[in-house]
Amino acid sequence: MQFKLFLDHSVTRIVDSEQISLTWTEHYLEFYNKTLIQRLTENVDTVWQTITAFNDVQKYNYIDTIYDDENLNYRVGLVDIDNNIL
Repeated sequence: MQFKLFLDHSVTRIVDSEQISLTWTEHYLEFYNKTLIQRLTENVDTVWQTITAFNDVQKYNYIDTIYDDENLNYRVGLVDIDNNIL
């Protein structure tokens, strides 16, 4: 299974805080339990940090607020009923 994650962010320098809009394509997973949004700060983090988790299977977006000028990576993880992350 594969789906795409899109980011909407056009700020070149953050003064106070900024919002990043994440959206992804609709997905279907049998025995789907929840969705994780994870973030990795380049050159700082060594593991992905879960910033939110939700059980709404009809939700395909998330707004993240950031406060620093950092290079961030995002990913969406789908969790099945056995807690396997896809």
